[in-house]
Amino acid sequence: MLDRLRERRTAIIVMSVITLLTMTLDLRGNALIDRARSVATDLFAPIKAVGESASRPMVNAWHGAFSYEHLRKENAQLKEQARGNEGIAIEARASIEEYLRLRSEMILPNIGTATPLRADVIGGGISNFEQGSMEINRGSSQGVRVGMAVITASGLIGRISQVSDTRSKVRLIWDPTVSVSVKLVGLRAAPPTTTTAPNALSVPRPAPTTVVRAITTATPRRSATTTTELPPEETTTTAVPEPTTTTTTLQPRKLDTGLLRGYGRGKLLGVDLIDEKADVQPGDVVVTSGEAATNLPSLFPPDLPVGRVIEARRVTGTTQLFLRVEPLADLDNIQTVTVVLYDPVG
Repeated sequence: MLDRLRERRTAIIVMSVITLLTMTLDLRGNALIDRARSVATDLFAPIKAVGESASRPMVNAWHGAFSYEHLRKENAQLKEQARGNEGIAIEARASIEEYLRLRSEMILPNIGTATPLRADVIGGGISNFEQGSMEINRGSSQGVRVGMAVITASGLIGRISQVSDTRSKVRLIWDPTVSVSVKLVGLRAAPPTTTTAPNALSVPRPAPTTVVRAITTATPRRSATTTTELPPEETTTTAVPEPTTTTTTLQPRKLDTGLLRGYGRGKLLGVDLIDEKADVQPGDVVVTSGEAATNLPSLFPPDLPVGRVIEARRVTGTTQLFLRVEPLADLDNIQTVTVVLYDPVG
């Protein structure tokens, strides 16, 4: 028994010495060991490949059995993160669109010396509005009065019909009870103007000249000198034509005034009391006239854009035209408005 233990101990010591010696030679670099390693690698490579191929299904099954729950949780976390990123992107787009809308609404039509008052539409969406009306969160405490104009960046949308201390009702311009005094403005060609360049050159025609020549004749006994007048020599005149420029410009021209009326939600507006001789064409612009249809002064400043002419036709049995007008403002999508605080007297 003791002999066997001694043999095993001796074998372990010898193997340890050989291992240390081999590692030392390998670290220092030895051609024999490198060659042996290369040969061993080439010999055992097929066996290694077969072993890996045979064990791969068992390895995959092992990972699938014990790693499935971890992978499922990780997949759920990734999906939740993706949904969160999508929500952030949607909020960012909504914020950008809201910023652009508010920025566009800051660019108001020309209201002269009137004071703009911003207001929000309250009371729900447009589907909950009465026909042709809506409510805003500004009232008499902010200076709002019945009859004042309400606009957006695109133009006139209605007028104040009722006022309380902090709220007001707005009648939209498509409401049949609303009428607005308007004028038509169109771009028409002004009379052409002709101009002449100041540096134009012309060569004056010279005065005709008479040439006098002396002719001398000789005879055997005497010589004589005579003077003969020849006809004037022909002369030519060269004239440079003066350059001219003809200019035609388009200028805004007031065509006529009339009364704008609404015909119901979603329908085109109408303008009547237009003289049949007025030069009205599709595309002409309709703006407020600043005048009142009654004896009371108008609380509408002049030149607020209202709409664009779509069609002009003569009213049978009259000397007037009837115009169909498309509003410039989107009356179906109103969130914020501006009340024009206008006092025609002061």
